[in-house]
Amino acid sequence: MVIRRPVAFKRGGSGPFIADAQEMLAKLGFDPGGPEGVFVSRTEDAVRAFQREYGLEVTGILDCATLKLLYEEVDPQGYPAVLMEGTGAAADEETASVAGATRGAPDRTIVISVGERALGLYEGDRLVRRYPVAIGKPSTPTPVGTHRILEKILYPGGGLGTRWMAFTYQMHGIHGTNRPELIGQAVSNGCVRMYNEDVEELYDLVDVGTPVIVIAGPVESWPSMGKAGSEGAPQPVGAGVGSGTGGQQGGLHGSRPGFGSGLGSGSGMGGGTGGGTGAASPGAGPGGGAGGGPWGSPGGSWGSPGGSWGSPGGPLSGPGGGPGGGPAGSSGGGLWSPGSPRPKDAPGGGGRTYIVQPGDSLWSIAQRFGTTMDAIVATNNLVNPDLIYPGDVLKIP
Repeated sequence: MVIRRPVAFKRGGSGPFIADAQEMLAKLGFDPGGPEGVFVSRTEDAVRAFQREYGLEVTGILDCATLKLLYEEVDPQGYPAVLMEGTGAAADEETASVAGATRGAPDRTIVISVGERALGLYEGDRLVRRYPVAIGKPSTPTPVGTHRILEKILYPGGGLGTRWMAFTYQMHGIHGTNRPELIGQAVSNGCVRMYNEDVEELYDLVDVGTPVIVIAGPVESWPSMGKAGSEGAPQPVGAGVGSGTGGQQGGLHGSRPGFGSGLGSGSGMGGGTGGGTGAASPGAGPGGGAGGGPWGSPGGSWGSPGGSWGSPGGPLSGPGGGPGGGPAGSSGGGLWSPGSPRPKDAPGGGGRTYIVQPGDSLWSIAQRFGTTMDAIVATNNLVNPDLIYPGDVLKIP
């Protein structure tokens, strides 16, 4: 299966370019509904209304003619013509299918850390390149999991910079940018943006079919995860995260002080006994319990001796066993993650906590637990409710 051109999106679809279209429809006064990036019935109604008002054939489908006119009205320089329409020699020469990728390239893997906002290129277990990137914002996150390069396109057009490499059939891609000042931030609709000079180098180093592993942990943690990004292996997101004795609630990979310190003792994500409380910029600050290595592996560190991502031998999604006897390594407070039963108040009145998962919004979490956004904001002293990240631990009122 390859991404067919010309591209068209319709109800039931999802992806970054649907989110783009929804944003543009909203700016023009057509309510596209939500959630972002999902083509729902209200999105279809908005597309029909736009097509009717602008003299296009009314189909409710986001075809290239509709997308092009949307971009012309809202962002005249933003329409990626080559990517959408497949026109021009650049697209014809550089697009290939996974089935047709037979080159004898080295054993290379792209590893993207949404926490560090970094992309690494591995040859076997050796990290040979590392680049800063921009990732998806909380409401349209870059999809964590195992993917592959599906196509490569030179000069895709619009705001996508000089190179494009798709890694999902929903058209999440690694690409360049015309906004280099945003590299290092969580601002995209799910794609991974790179400086143009960096994506040009990466483009020449990988082929169609190259694995793309998106993880929450550090780029350097991937080899020690036992190839957790490999086909069929568990992904580094899930249960096994507790509040930790001596720790405090931390942010994600340097976004707020104390990362790792609130992620518990015992097995799974979090330090050994008690997390560190220093400033949590990558490479400095977050302490951990003695001996804890990244993602449950022994040894290693993330910024200080002992590391802050796991305890020796602790299974990534297994039970915790930290002091206090609470589940998932907590010291009394219970944790919940998708796929687990709805949490109850923990023994001792510690209350409920929840680990933010990729794709969560504060609204969806409030709905899931039968509370309100305002209550969650007040309980957790959130300054900006739009900025929650996978791995954050929230108290549920």
